[in-house]
Amino acid sequence: LGLVIGGFLVRNWITSERGRRMWEGQIIRFPVVGPLVAKFAMARFCRMLGTLLGAGALPMLTCLGLTASWHFIRFVRWQFLLRRVDVRVPARSALRIYMAGGLGTATPAYAGEGLRSFLLSRRYRVPYQASLPVLVLERIQDVAALAILLLLLATSRKDTVLATGMVLAAGVMGWLLYRVARTLGLAPAITATLRSPSAWLLGLLGSLAAWGLAGAILGICAASLDLDTSFADGARIYYATTLLGGLTLLPAGVGVTGSLAILRLMDLGTPLTGAVAAVSLLRFLTVGVSLLVGTVFLIREISPLKNRPRKSHAGHFDQLNEQYRNQFPAHIWDHLMARKIALIREVIGQIPVGTKAGWGLDVGCGVAAHTAALSARGYNIVGLDPALGLLRQAPANGKIPLLQADARSLPFLDGSIDFIYTIGVLHHLDDASDLDRVLGEARRVLRPGGRFIVVETNPLNPVFRFYMGYVFPLVRRIDEGVERWIEPSSWEEQDGLKLTHLKHFTFLPDFLPRWLMQPVLGLERTLEESRIQRLSVHYMAVMERIDA
Repeated sequence: LGLVIGGFLVRNWITSERGRRMWEGQIIRFPVVGPLVAKFAMARFCRMLGTLLGAGALPMLTCLGLTASWHFIRFVRWQFLLRRVDVRVPARSALRIYMAGGLGTATPAYAGEGLRSFLLSRRYRVPYQASLPVLVLERIQDVAALAILLLLLATSRKDTVLATGMVLAAGVMGWLLYRVARTLGLAPAITATLRSPSAWLLGLLGSLAAWGLAGAILGICAASLDLDTSFADGARIYYATTLLGGLTLLPAGVGVTGSLAILRLMDLGTPLTGAVAAVSLLRFLTVGVSLLVGTVFLIREISPLKNRPRKSHAGHFDQLNEQYRNQFPAHIWDHLMARKIALIREVIGQIPVGTKAGWGLDVGCGVAAHTAALSARGYNIVGLDPALGLLRQAPANGKIPLLQADARSLPFLDGSIDFIYTIGVLHHLDDASDLDRVLGEARRVLRPGGRFIVVETNPLNPVFRFYMGYVFPLVRRIDEGVERWIEPSSWEEQDGLKLTHLKHFTFLPDFLPRWLMQPVLGLERTLEESRIQRLSVHYMAVMERIDA
């Protein structure tokens, strides 16, 4: 109420004759008072609003796209660092928590971004000792990235000194963060991450990419208002004023960042009205939009505010049941199933007409599409999956045996199965102990010489790994973003199982349109036989049970 009354009185004073003369004079030179004047000077507000509306839709949409990209890159960096300290949260939920934490920019020293840690703790019981160091590390990387970008663009001694000092400060803060974490005895994963060159380098590269995009926004705003400001000048002003605003520890640098940007634009010859309009547009499209979106997500996250532990994998796939196959376009689904069926048949052998093969298991069969396909070709297949909802959607239900069962405890006698295959299942296991249990059960139920066939996503391609780890869980619901990808080389040494065959296959992305399928299939086969085959989308590992 005091702010409203004070704002009303200030507005009346500013719009008076005396206030108008001061407004057009030197009061804009004061960094803290300047934004208040610009905000409450109603006589100038309507003119500035008209200027903003004249900026054009395309520049504003471009700036909003850059802001969205800035958020996404920083979200990916946050997820990457959390995973480095062994915190895995479903990607969609993590994105909501991240966006809700954006309101923290409106708090002193951005301390309110700790809201993310609070929500992680309430939703997924993530300890503060794990999430808060990641938050601090992010801020250090942001400072370093802004300083490096400013140093690259600096044309004055004061900017060079500011950038150099902030780079050194970021290094000191990083060292202190590591020492504090080590002194407090935080988990080994946290202290290892805080001194890991790869975590620092990749996190810093993410920060550079995010702030590099954001640096173009002021230049676009100025150009849309027909101001003679280059993109390099706009980026330099943006980086310098963001750093200086952050040094004040004021919420979003209020009263400093915007005022300094206006002053710097005016030093370049930009008229006062134009400088105010450009900076106002910048702040609205960055801080303003972020706070607005953060408010929406925060309301979503605190209604109701209670513990919501992550569902089991079976529960997750039960939720998908009817939409399971619709997660992929039909032509992609059919192509992948045909390739996998053909490769499995090469391993377990062709079945002569009129005969039956030994018994096999389809572990994690889902809707039993592969189970039905092999059964139709003469194989005796039992499909099993812990998700009852998926089994009920199986088109072959009633024609082939389907069991609700867990791969970690197979309901079969020792040495009773001739072959087992599992397609895109094992990366959903929670940890290495679960994988060991699955392998132990496979060894137990396989007859001597029986084969265990694993078809998995190949994590060796960094582009595809990024897509599967950070983008795919947001656009598809099959994966959640908590998966643990298994390297092909990990199958070379397994107790009681000997790796006999490793095949890399498929290069087509799941979003490839139907009309492009036939033209690129030949290219895919060529790549599968080339030296870069190890960068394929999928691989198949075949292991044979051996007696100890």
